[in-house]
Order: sequence, then structure tokens, then C-alpha cells
Amino acid sequence: MTSRLQMIAREIEEYKQSGNEATYPIEIRGQKKYLPIIRVNPTDLLLNPKNNRLAGQLKDHPNRNQIEADPMSKESQDLLDELLSKTAKFKDLMSQLNFLGQQEPGLITQDGLLINGNTRVVALRQLKKNYVEVAVLPPNINETDVLAAEMALQLTDLVHQDYTFTNELLFMKRYLDAGNSKENMAKVKGWSRQGVKKVDDHMRLLGYIEEVRALAPIHYSVFDSKQQHLKDLDSDYMSLKGKGDIDAAETLKWTRLKMIFVGLNKDQVRAIDEHFVEERLLPRLSDSDSAELRDHLESYRVETVNDGLDDLFGEQTSPSIDMKKTLKDFLNDESTRDGDGEITKDLSGLYGKLAFNARRATEAIIDEQKLANANAAPGETLKEARVKIQTLRHKLPFMMSDPAFKKDKFIYNLEELMEELEKLQQVVNGEEGK
Repeated sequence: MTSRLQMIAREIEEYKQSGNEATYPIEIRGQKKYLPIIRVNPTDLLLNPKNNRLAGQLKDHPNRNQIEADPMSKESQDLLDELLSKTAKFKDLMSQLNFLGQQEPGLITQDGLLINGNTRVVALRQLKKNYVEVAVLPPNINETDVLAAEMALQLTDLVHQDYTFTNELLFMKRYLDAGNSKENMAKVKGWSRQGVKKVDDHMRLLGYIEEVRALAPIHYSVFDSKQQHLKDLDSDYMSLKGKGDIDAAETLKWTRLKMIFVGLNKDQVRAIDEHFVEERLLPRLSDSDSAELRDHLESYRVETVNDGLDDLFGEQTSPSIDMKKTLKDFLNDESTRDGDGEITKDLSGLYGKLAFNARRATEAIIDEQKLANANAAPGETLKEARVKIQTLRHKLPFMMSDPAFKKDKFIYNLEELMEELEKLQQVVNGEEGK
């Protein structure tokens, strides 16, 4: 028997002898159990290498193999300690523990492995506290029981930190992979209405993430801020798929995923449909300044194989641009990464031009949608245009000092605008066509 196991057994025996009635209620295999609560030194406990709060970070960590090979070694435990101390709101948790103390016990196995409370234990270690309260699971517990307990605890106020978006998805997948049903997961999550559908929805979101990660080494944490992007994508993807247009659904998926990484915000990405590249982006690239970007995109155009069926079914649709391939090459291009290996927010060169033109194209779509809204009065549309022009006028002197400013092109577009304004005035005066 190890010293840690002996220490915990001794503390449990002292708990029984003391007549202490404090217990920790938890459901195990459908039965309510009341676990003993003991006090131990935080340094005596083992951090859990299967901690679901670190699922994504551990999968992406360069020393992942070391942790998997020997999770209880000092090196692995130190690494887990470091990762937990870098989780969101860790400093807030330390402050809470320092001023309010520990409000709820952690949860450990008989041999001192933490099931719940890993982050709190790390915080208490850093605060130099000499004890932590933990409830001890019975000796006959197995991994399935542990996973069920973790899932149940996630829904209670006893959890001091929210799971990140991707760690939540990975936890759910781990729960399902362990043999639990979607119905049971929905029940545990408290999803009483359309529970199984919600489980399926979440697993599809993880599926999109895994599809991107199959193209390039992208950390799970990158997607933590993309939850709404992916939800919007899933809604429109499933709508197209439900209509039987799988090709359109796939085009939409890879186009939006590409634009997410190029840096478009959720409103801009939401404006993108399956025709965006062909009908919105490429037409913007007709001038000589955009020739390089247009040629770059055209180089990904997939040639259609002549199957001899044109006479039966009519001419096939024109070959489309392979947006999945463009995303793969983008993610694997070193020029798109910053010093930490993450996708840079300041794209330059060809990709910078792509980001600029994609933003302008989506903003044009958004403006058109506003105009099409029955509640959007023409005067409001004109007001928005006037405000944009006023903003440009104030910024123009600074912009003109930039060597990259193309005065001739600006004057050309200004003349085009003036011509449109004259035509608009004619419409208002009833003079159009005279």
C-alpha cells in the first residue's frame, strides 16, 4: 500500500471515529451515496491527466506523449499544474479562495487522484494553504462511474469555472465514446426538450473543428471564440443538406471556414452563402490591382470531368473553386502564423488583400440586406452612406500621405459616385429618362 493510499485510509478512519456527520452527496450507478469528507495537504493529491478542463490543451501539447506514458511522474504533474494555473479566471479563483475559503469539497479516489477540484487544489498550493477538503469515492469505483460523476458535477454550482467551448465538446464526446447514450447525455445535461437533437448539434460543431484540424495543426483553443460562427454555419449547412444540395452545403462550409480564419467577424461570415466567391468576391477583383489575388483563387478551380451525360441532363455547372484546398494551404503557410505559431490577426500580402476584399464584399451584402428590409426607409440608407463619406473625408488627408494611396483610382471612383448621385437626384425630381 502506497503512502498516499495509507494516508487517505487513515484520514477516512479518523473521520469515522470522530463521529463527523459532514458528507458529500453524489449519485453513483443510480443510487445516492454520502461520501466522507476529509482534510489533506493539497500537495499530497494527484492532478488528473484526464481532466476535462484541459482536454484540448493536452491534446495539443508537445509533451502529450510524456503525460500519457507516465501521468503520475513529477514532470507530468508539474505540467498539469502549470496548465491549470493558466486557465481562464484562475486568478479570480485564487482571490475567492483566499478571501472566502473553500466553499465546497473536491472529489478524489481512494488513491488520491482528483476527480473534481483540480484547479482549486493548484490555487490552494499557490496560496500555501496546508489543507484542502475532499470527498472520497468508494473503493469499487470505475472509470465509467467517474465520468458520470464528472458530467453530473458540471451542472452544479460546485464547479467554480466554466468549461471552454472546445473542452465542453470534447468532454461530451468522451462521455459518448464511453458507451453512454445520447438520451442519457441529454438527461444529465438537463436538456428536457429536443435533448438528443442538441447532443447531435454539439457533436456536429466538434466535427467541423476536427475537419479543420485534419488539414493543419490548429489548437482547439483557437475555436473557443468561434462558437457563434460555427452555430451559424451549422444552421445554414443543415438547411442546404436538408434540401438535398450536398455540394452547395460543402461549398458553404469551406467558404465560411476559410473566411473565419481570414479574420471576418461573425456578422460578415453570416452574410456568406454558397455563391459568395463566384458572385461576390471574384467580381470585385476585375481590376489590374487585384489580378494576383484573382489568379490565386482561380488556380484552385476544379476542372469538371466530362462524363458524357450533358446531352441527357443538360450542361453541367461550371467548375468551382476548391475552398477546402485554399483553407488547407492557408493554414499551412508559415506567413499566416505569428511568433507563437497561431494564425496572425495582421495578414499581409495576398492574404491581406483577400481579407480586405472579403470584408468589403460581405459589408455590401449586409448593406443590401438592410435596404431590402421593409422597415429600412430610403432616407436611412442615404444617411448611412452620408456618414460613411463624412468619415472618409476626415481620414482622407492622412490616407493620401500613404505611398500606397492610388489617387487616380480614387478620383475614378469619386467620379462614378458623383454620376450616381446625379442620377439619384434625377429620380427624386422625376427627371429620369428625360
